[in-house]
Amino acid sequence: MSDPNEPPRPDGSSDVPSPPPSSGGYGGPPPPPPDQYGGAAGGGGHYGDAGGYGDAGGYGAPPENPYGQPTPGGYSPTDAWSFGWRHFTARPPVLLVPVLVIGIAVLVISFLVRLIIVGGMTDSGSSLGTVLLAAAIAGGITSLITQVLAAGLYKGGADVADGRDVQLGGLFEGWDKAQVILAAVIIGVLTLIGTLLCYFPAVIVGYFTQFTLLFIVDKNMSATDALRASFQLCVNNLGPTILWYLLALVTIIVGAVLCLVGLLVAVPVVLVGLAYTYRRLQGEPVVDPAPRTA
Repeated sequence: MSDPNEPPRPDGSSDVPSPPPSSGGYGGPPPPPPDQYGGAAGGGGHYGDAGGYGDAGGYGAPPENPYGQPTPGGYSPTDAWSFGWRHFTARPPVLLVPVLVIGIAVLVISFLVRLIIVGGMTDSGSSLGTVLLAAAIAGGITSLITQVLAAGLYKGGADVADGRDVQLGGLFEGWDKAQVILAAVIIGVLTLIGTLLCYFPAVIVGYFTQFTLLFIVDKNMSATDALRASFQLCVNNLGPTILWYLLALVTIIVGAVLCLVGLLVAVPVVLVGLAYTYRRLQGEPVVDPAPRTA
């Protein structure tokens, strides 16, 4: 055993043993730094131990939304219809007034277009081909005008599904009118061709283009990109989108049968249901209406 008073050796060594390494304190390796979301680096989710907003280590509960909370789960056409119905019954005036104003404009324009085109091109002795051509032209023009006016309603439906307030004056703000007009022209031409081919192809055109205006007013896509996106969304979700499209058609038909007054309910329900379908099939959240308070 060496003498503690012994002077150090020339090489600096000593017989005094060094302290053992420590797993903590100043002698051990430093702990891993936290990542940018508050968890330890390399482990756990971004929002806490279990990855949720309300779990330990996260951000706490999300802020309260006066229109309700994001709806979890998958998608079904009946859920889309129920979602639209819940929003309509919770706050009827939100889309009722815009639908009424724009609906009257569409009906008047449609009547005038058909009166002028069909009445001017046909008479009691006109052939079937002439009648079909006149109806196809009138249908194409009506479809063009309807698509342009309907873009504002599509925006309103998306706003309702997102839990945002809807103002009549704001329905035509924040999206490119030129792209809507271009999309409406393309859809109108396709509808015209489909109508000439005994109407059923026009229904197919309506099915594959049903999300086009939503992609334009919601994601600021160009007309051609929006058409492709709508087509792809339908193709990728063929069964659900066909069922939704048929359910929406039945709803509109039933609303029209009820002396057209039913359309004031059917159209808002379908608009919000369409926005729900559009959001859900892209994995995006929607917001259920807040429960009514007494």
